[in-house]
Amino acid sequence: MHMNGRGMTAIVDAMAFIMVMGIVISVAFNISNEDLEIGPDASKISETILYSTIRITDLHADAEPTLIGISDLIAVSMRTGDDAVFDYIENVLNAHLSDPARYRMDFEYGDMKMGLGSGFGIPLSESTMNVSIVYGGSLKVTLSLS
Repeated sequence: MHMNGRGMTAIVDAMAFIMVMGIVISVAFNISNEDLEIGPDASKISETILYSTIRITDLHADAEPTLIGISDLIAVSMRTGDDAVFDYIENVLNAHLSDPARYRMDFEYGDMKMGLGSGFGIPLSESTMNVSIVYGGSLKVTLSLS
């Protein structure tokens, strides 16, 4: 069997095409759900923060060294106007997310509201939680990550 230059070129082109398509298909089928995650999960971050406890002496050196839930401390701070716990939460979020523009965390307790971060952009992950407060009432917290 005799083959000219055009036939050989067509066979090489076809084999190259088949190899490239094989690579593309194998890459497409190897993408897993973990690879598709866009970023941090707002519900996990909210839950971790709100259900944590802290020593009051971490915020105020002259206070009694007692443990208190952060959600309870948020409610008390909203009533008293003490921003120490909000500064603490903001430092945690900034350390984890690196930029206040990447998050917006809103707190509602009774008729009082407070917010942290600026949260520019379209939220990629959002979570709203209601936490019962020991002193009465419920704290609503919404975290949006962009």
